[in-house]
Amino acid sequence: MNLYEVVKEVIRQCEIFRIMDEKLTEEKLFKRIPIPKMENILRDMMGKELLSPNYIPMDKGRKMIKVGLTGGTFDIVHIGHIRTLEEAKKYVDVLAVVVARDSTVKMFKNREPLNTEDIRLEIVSNLKPVDVAILGSEEDFMIPVKRIKPDMIFLGYDQKMPSPLKGKIKNIEVKKINVYYKGYKSSLMIKKLLNMLGY
Repeated sequence: MNLYEVVKEVIRQCEIFRIMDEKLTEEKLFKRIPIPKMENILRDMMGKELLSPNYIPMDKGRKMIKVGLTGGTFDIVHIGHIRTLEEAKKYVDVLAVVVARDSTVKMFKNREPLNTEDIRLEIVSNLKPVDVAILGSEEDFMIPVKRIKPDMIFLGYDQKMPSPLKGKIKNIEVKKINVYYKGYKSSLMIKKLLNMLGY
């Protein structure tokens, strides 16, 4: 990596930790980006107002990367989800995924989720295209949007902007990802599974 690529990767990692709301240290950064003289690079980045002293990207640094947001239930993760996430990741440096809370699933889908929100969060966090995953908010859909501060919001082929967000999204590009695999829709798969089990 040249110096510009190193600086951009540092900003990327710092933004991931900021979204996770996890404290970042020089040691943690070095584990993710094992290059010599990391302390000099970080000091230089702070001097140029790319990073704050607590490793949060400042405006100038944040402009070096693109952050994307997508969301969903992810109750049964299937090929359609994977391909949609892979496609979204092509447009951004950091892909953040908001996983619906159990209460949100009940409210919008009129059913209990098959897996709890913590399990769904862990599954999504471990998908290759996903840089960071967080749980949604039960009070206000804008809370995770404000936390992630995306440059782009991605919607799956069958998704619409959630009504609580309509009219609130400004200066953020919204892109539809038209990836579709016939028969691979979570609700259809759940019905098929229930039929197979005789319900």
